[in-house]
Amino acid sequence: MLFTKDTLIDVFAQQRSALILWIPVCLGIGSAIYFSLAGEPPFSLTLSLFGLAAIVLGCVARLCFRAEDPNRHYALLILTSAVFWSVAGFSAAQIQAISVTTPMLASDNRIGQVEGRIVHHELLDGKRGALVILDDVKVDDWPEAATPRRVRLTARVEAEALHLGDRISVLAKLHAASPPVTPGAYDFQRFYYFQGIGALGFTLKPPKVLVASPEDDPAFFLQHLRQRIAGTVNQVLGPRVAGIAVALMTGDRAAIGEEDWTALRNSGLAHIISISGLHVALMAAPVFFFVRLILAAIPFIALRWPIKKIAACAALISVCAYVALVVPSVPTYRSLMMTGIGLIAIMLDRSPFSMRLVAFAAIVVLLFSPDSIWSASFHMSFAAVTALVAVADLMRPVWSSYIRNGGIGRKIVVYVAGAILTTCVASIATSPFSSYHFQQISSYSVLANGLAIPLTGLLIMPMIVLSFVLLPFGLAQQPLELLGKGIEWMLDVAAGVAALPGSVIHTPAWPQSALIMMVLGGLCLTLLAGRVRWIASAPLFVVAVLLIGLAREPVVMVAASGKLVMVNADDRASISSGRAEKFALETWQKRIDVDSEQVVTWPKEGSAAAGDAHVACDREVCRITLPDVKISIGQSLYALREDCAWADVIIVPAKKMKPCAGGRKNVAVYDRWRFMKTGALAIMADGEIRAVREEQGDRPWSTWLNDKRPKMED
Repeated sequence: MLFTKDTLIDVFAQQRSALILWIPVCLGIGSAIYFSLAGEPPFSLTLSLFGLAAIVLGCVARLCFRAEDPNRHYALLILTSAVFWSVAGFSAAQIQAISVTTPMLASDNRIGQVEGRIVHHELLDGKRGALVILDDVKVDDWPEAATPRRVRLTARVEAEALHLGDRISVLAKLHAASPPVTPGAYDFQRFYYFQGIGALGFTLKPPKVLVASPEDDPAFFLQHLRQRIAGTVNQVLGPRVAGIAVALMTGDRAAIGEEDWTALRNSGLAHIISISGLHVALMAAPVFFFVRLILAAIPFIALRWPIKKIAACAALISVCAYVALVVPSVPTYRSLMMTGIGLIAIMLDRSPFSMRLVAFAAIVVLLFSPDSIWSASFHMSFAAVTALVAVADLMRPVWSSYIRNGGIGRKIVVYVAGAILTTCVASIATSPFSSYHFQQISSYSVLANGLAIPLTGLLIMPMIVLSFVLLPFGLAQQPLELLGKGIEWMLDVAAGVAALPGSVIHTPAWPQSALIMMVLGGLCLTLLAGRVRWIASAPLFVVAVLLIGLAREPVVMVAASGKLVMVNADDRASISSGRAEKFALETWQKRIDVDSEQVVTWPKEGSAAAGDAHVACDREVCRITLPDVKISIGQSLYALREDCAWADVIIVPAKKMKPCAGGRKNVAVYDRWRFMKTGALAIMADGEIRAVREEQGDRPWSTWLNDKRPKMED
């Protein structure tokens, strides 16, 4: 029988060697729980739970190891360990949120004289100016406690006008980072909070330099080095190719054109521009190969020294220097840890490919950057590398037996088959996350990566390595030109694949529960041993598919300002305004998979119908009638109070309105102040209202510092 005591003991025994792999999973669960809470929990409660979990784990471990039959308490030990590491992940997330303490600007736009020091500077594509980040910020007479520590500004200035380290003063229009535009959408507020950026904006006048930074300021050595590299690349290559080259060499991606970005995304090649495991590994490979080749050509060294280990050491130094140079990110650090440990394993005569290596990298990332748990880069990078290592472990005996006693022909076959298999596995592993985060899947990503990855490995990355070596001597023009040629070919591949019919499959937004089931299924499939992996993963995948199929789309979406409303019915959409909240509108269209041609604007006076939805507007209010919900929107408080007896939901974007009295008791009134607490709304077909933020509590990244409550209007 499958579930007898002896069978379960055997199953647990099979998993013992892989239990450490579940530590990052538990850490991730704890972090995810923290970021999904509606309100901020007391930190004292978190510490108490962590201490209690540690004590319980210690007691169970002592009981287990002192017992005559340890297997009797083995399941309890696993359970308490899982709880402990989950609480540890929760605690790490809250500690990070508390330690950041970034004051966040309120939602209303503010014009002020901003003073600060430039700590980041990127040129934007075309003539859009520059992107700068200021720290040590002062804004007019704002109190220090309410002034953002960092501000991100777009400035229309010449490249030579601003320098890193300069302290500038500029008149700018500031606004808050965007909260999710609908429940489940990306939270820019949380992202910028953990970046230390409390406000965004653009300059209204040319900035004035108050204190110029010395050119040899050691605090900005790496940033100056990136700028010098970018300047050399821009001199040698054309603007289109130079933007990609600078992104690959320094990590600055602001100069990449939108057309190229679209082609790279639609073809499945956007990951090549983001510095990740591919680039770090391809940086290490040519260094390892050429150093070993050169040392092997010197008999005195080859016969006396371990040239393989020396080559691995040289490759490790090169990837550390590369990662130190580029703009830091979670995939970059994860890649450095994995590649670095892999090279160290070579130096210690151990296998460089191990699932424990992936687990170690995930543990470090989740302990020091737990906010990355819901990011697309974290999901896609770890999904790809976990699947690749799992498949490599599975296929290693097959490849070894095939090439054993075989010639060069079999080795070529294994290399080509391995490259194709790697591309397929990575594409399959990342497709669910692409659908969840971006609502699209690249149909021909295997084809595009099959053409672009060899080009990247054989030409682009080796020329980058050679350019780095020759740049200090002013001899990098030739390798940079070859690099530019390789990038041109890669962009041609991206454009060609993106132009194929059906190159992009657009998918509606997934519910978060479906993603969780899909991730748990994938983890069971790759981390469990024996037949139990199929028994555990198959139901989870089935549940995920059912949740996706049964997911309900909202019939009405309301922006956080209340100024934009979309009605979604029968694959068509109608909106209250074609000018307001354009970013929210674009995001909504992607999430419900509606093209711009299918979106119409309500008439200022008149009616419009789409399927079961009917919109009627007059000079005072617009009324939306759906089978199970009625919504009234407008600025006339008199007309809206008249609708208290008719409507289920009343929306007042810019005023404060008293609750409906004497009418229907279940009328939900969303006015200016309530929107500030709830954020954007999604109204389902049965009248259920889902808000971005629950009203019972704020989080550190959604705190409104400029608390200007509108006065009650009669």
